[in-house]
Amino acid sequence: MMEGGEFSAEHHDPQGRGRDIVRALQVALRTLRTHGWSNEASLGAVDTLVSVLNQTTAERGAFGVHVASDFVFLDDVRLKVDAAGYGAFESLIRELGSRGVGSVYVSGALDKKEVERFLGRLLEVTADEAAADAKGVVQRINDDLDAADIALAVGETRPPEELPQEQEGDRRERAKKAFFRAVTVARAVLTGAHLGKRLNLRHAKRVVQNMVDLIMEEEFTLMGLTTLKDYDNYTFYHSVNVCIYSLALGKRLGMTRAQLSELGVAALLHDIGKTKIPIEILHKSGAFSAEDMEVMKQHPELGVRELVKMRGLSSLAFKSMVASFEHHLNYDPSLVGYPRMRDPFRPHVIGRMVAIADCFDAMTTKRCYTPRAVTRDKALAFMLSQGGKKFDPVLVKIFANLVGVFPVGTLVRLRSGRLAVVVAAAEDPTLCHRPRVRPITNAVGIEMDQPEIDLAVPGPDGAVRDEILSAVDEESASVDSAKYFL
Repeated sequence: MMEGGEFSAEHHDPQGRGRDIVRALQVALRTLRTHGWSNEASLGAVDTLVSVLNQTTAERGAFGVHVASDFVFLDDVRLKVDAAGYGAFESLIRELGSRGVGSVYVSGALDKKEVERFLGRLLEVTADEAAADAKGVVQRINDDLDAADIALAVGETRPPEELPQEQEGDRRERAKKAFFRAVTVARAVLTGAHLGKRLNLRHAKRVVQNMVDLIMEEEFTLMGLTTLKDYDNYTFYHSVNVCIYSLALGKRLGMTRAQLSELGVAALLHDIGKTKIPIEILHKSGAFSAEDMEVMKQHPELGVRELVKMRGLSSLAFKSMVASFEHHLNYDPSLVGYPRMRDPFRPHVIGRMVAIADCFDAMTTKRCYTPRAVTRDKALAFMLSQGGKKFDPVLVKIFANLVGVFPVGTLVRLRSGRLAVVVAAAEDPTLCHRPRVRPITNAVGIEMDQPEIDLAVPGPDGAVRDEILSAVDEESASVDSAKYFL
């Protein structure tokens, strides 16, 4: 079997080239499978794939693309996924995996007919065939390619024991994939609700269960990803962020995995009622009029109406209804929230948790009707001042301890003059003002890569390594802290 080529400094960036291959191969397989061989889009997709493969061969020599578990590799370089490329990665993993193929090897220049023959052999394989005899499928494809003297070959899917041991970077990459998968599911569910489709929570439950696993081991990585904001897709990112904050809070309360799964789905769907708000109001620039606000205030009960349409109302559905209906009610029943209640009552613990997560993410995000975000430390200070009023006083204090005085993602200025991004809260609550940070500039403001510092751990001489002087507004400093979590 052919081996992937060695990467040297003269070659192009393997990450960028690898992502190009993933996109081109995935698009070619998808368009051919759905539109056939004579479609103009299919012909263009094959041309693009031929070009990308030949460019890579010219740069690297022989190479291999490998699917292993949830990852894709170009030779031995694991490719990093981003929001834009997540769908292509997931689709290619499914396309190859369902055919029993784990590797694609390229050993020389290719023409269009050769690549079409290769794609045709791949697409002929059914999932049932692959499941029954993956080894035979791979052998059959390779025999055909060898007979035609085509510089392509495939390999079987690798068993788990042959995969490289997961490193810290792999765990972070897994957290990123879970985050983007959750955004994709949130978009699908909420868009489906907007189009009047019946809700199916199977995919939402699966993606939340994955995040529950990650929150147990990569809590601060997931929380760091809540800094990823998309102005044009606010609702989807907000839904996932509220889910992550709610799960972290539930973990602190000692909830079981089953309880966390239900909490996470409820949090993910808390704003489903907004799918029934007119687009011109939902995306309105500037402050809402009184009439607009009255329409917006309908979204909690509109969400319940959507959830009621589900077949077989389960415990999961009921908790989702609670989160939807109660996340804008106040802890103090005497204070008016919305929807307006005939008889004031105190919200359920699910509603109280989601309300805290919802407020924190909303305050720290720039939106079309609130064009400037509040810094995370100021948002947290406001929320603590509302303990016993808007928020459950115990839960909001636990949330404050969870995110720290300087929450994950906060841009701060250090005593040394450097700017830094908070990447994790201090493990010791008494040292909450000394989180783990990643300096991003030197003392005179020049951006440069530097190792993380745990401000709670003294240096070799027993003195503190550095300390935070203040939080810094990202927009004023022209810094996007989100990029340091990708």
